[in-house]
Amino acid sequence: MVEDKISLPMCTCSRCGHKWFLRKPENPRVCPKCKSPYWNAQSEFKQEFDLDMERALIIEKELSETIAKCTHAPQHWTEVVEIGWQRMLDTSDFPVKDVDRVFQANYPIYTWFITVHKASGALAAEVARKLGSTDEIKRSKEIDEGIRKSLDWDAVLARIDEKVAKALGFLWYADSLSTGMNFIESEAHIQEKAWSLIEKNLEMKRMQIAEHIELIVTGIDESNNGATVWGEIIRFP
Repeated sequence: MVEDKISLPMCTCSRCGHKWFLRKPENPRVCPKCKSPYWNAQSEFKQEFDLDMERALIIEKELSETIAKCTHAPQHWTEVVEIGWQRMLDTSDFPVKDVDRVFQANYPIYTWFITVHKASGALAAEVARKLGSTDEIKRSKEIDEGIRKSLDWDAVLARIDEKVAKALGFLWYADSLSTGMNFIESEAHIQEKAWSLIEKNLEMKRMQIAEHIELIVTGIDESNNGATVWGEIIRFP
């Protein structure tokens, strides 16, 4: 007579290391030794990771639809660039390189950062309005003149061209969509998609875009007399 051999799967608790055979088809609710409900943490981690990647794929589709909309309706770039640049400025600390310029504008150093951050939305809007416009940009009343002068913002804005505005705007727009991601892999996936889309839109390779932006930002810092280091503000995600 041939004996049937039954192989039982073995479980291992990720908390206490206890091992036991699984005698029922469903997963145990807790570890029989330490009673932890998180004994199968590896499986829970994978489920959370897979869910994060699903969200990343949804954002990837949204980015493709956004760039297509910008291609067929260039005026849509204004909205994308404004969102992206505000995200970039909001995540910046507006590092001070010339404290005297801040003091001359009557800003105590402890209020400077609060005030300049409040102006980031209006600064981003001026960059966005510059797209496709050869006329002088209407100065936003939301930007305190002391901030404008301290940043030497008019000189900075004059150097920001269409490629810089679009590339950084779209990459930071993608970053704004990925704020709910829990894993760096899913964030990287979104940024990789954003890069491929902006490369195609600008008809430039990634290295060319990076070199162009670096050249512009270096020129700003070399000629700018403002209170901040723009190389630490105008940057990639």
